[in-house]
Amino acid sequence: MDSINDLIILILQTSLIFAVSYFIYRKYLISVFDPLFFFLITQAFTIKMALIQIHVTSYLVNFFLCVFCFTIGFLINNPKAKQIDDSNFTYSSSNLKFINYFNFFSFLIIIGVNLFFLSQKGLIILSSDPSISKFSDFDEGGGFGAIRRVNWGLGNLIVVSIFFTYLKTHRKRNLIMLLILFLFSLTSGAKGVVLNYIFLIAIVGTFKGAQLTKSFKRINNFKLPILIIGLISAIFILMKGDGDGDSSIQSGLIKLGVRFLYFGDAIIYYYEPNTVAHFQKYNFIDFFSYQLNSILGFLRITEYKKPLGNELLVYYINDSQDTGLSIGPNIPYYISGYMFFGKYVSLIYSFIIGFIVGYGRKVLFALNKSKTNLILVIIIIYLNLLITNFPQDTQLLITMLFDTIVFASIPAILSALFCYFSNDIKILA
Repeated sequence: MDSINDLIILILQTSLIFAVSYFIYRKYLISVFDPLFFFLITQAFTIKMALIQIHVTSYLVNFFLCVFCFTIGFLINNPKAKQIDDSNFTYSSSNLKFINYFNFFSFLIIIGVNLFFLSQKGLIILSSDPSISKFSDFDEGGGFGAIRRVNWGLGNLIVVSIFFTYLKTHRKRNLIMLLILFLFSLTSGAKGVVLNYIFLIAIVGTFKGAQLTKSFKRINNFKLPILIIGLISAIFILMKGDGDGDSSIQSGLIKLGVRFLYFGDAIIYYYEPNTVAHFQKYNFIDFFSYQLNSILGFLRITEYKKPLGNELLVYYINDSQDTGLSIGPNIPYYISGYMFFGKYVSLIYSFIIGFIVGYGRKVLFALNKSKTNLILVIIIIYLNLLITNFPQDTQLLITMLFDTIVFASIPAILSALFCYFSNDIKILA
């Protein structure tokens, strides 16, 4: 894609594909700011990529059957989007006190590790190629990889926790912490990180109690400006990257269109007969070995492996040299299913992935049927914020959830201790 005209044609063709997906999923969408809505956009670009790149008919048929089975798995849960009546939710003082401590300690950890990173590496967004630096700066040893895992584990959770707590307490310190975390996220070089804040606002907006607060109404008005900021940041990052010497806005827009198309970039590397045959060596046992590697490696049961996408990329470019970087495409369900289970069982696997995503959404919208507490609500919101990443790369999401548990345990233990031994301390309660 070399011109704006090519970009316009791509968008028009992809829009037709998206229209079909939207018609199917329309009852299950919160709004255009729903993470599921964004997933449908990326799926449309992925389908377009498949039509362009998959030249073997049997592979293309399997791809579409996987998408179909995923959709059936999702729809069978009937997770219709609806307003959540949170009048039955119990926000006890002990719940709220624990969460306030947790927010504070987590915030200190996030800010501390990122300030250390900035002191050593500087601002990623100001590097010569932010798209590369967001990987390379964390893969050079010295503990920087752990900082990335803190950010995508504890970092994502704490944003949800602080935001929801702010709506319940209206305390300015929560808003200040949230704004600081947002500013830090803008410097990360990740083009989609701002979307998480928009998705969070959309999900929380389904809670009737949140909708009625002045705090939420003010924040809700910032969804579009935040989206614009994210779009400008993405174009800026892409204008600086690739080293092609073209740093014009037009170039940035074209590259942004290509990046959307590249949500399905694993299709480029996988759907060739030699590549498919090569990865048929993997089996059911290998599937669990890869999916649970972050857990097994952490427990020293096995050695850490590079992501499967890295192996796919290395094989595709026929490069045996180890660069030390974990660069490679995400491995979506339609490819991982084919790799580990073959073309027939991959359809069942796709159905299961779709079912899990649909069930996660169903749990969210079923909250108004049960009495629950603040901690559980935050966890369910957090899981729904991430769950549309599950079909894109199950291994990555499992790693993120594991890192969340590991790194959130530190502030959680500290919070429990402060709640237990310091009932008279009123700083955070």
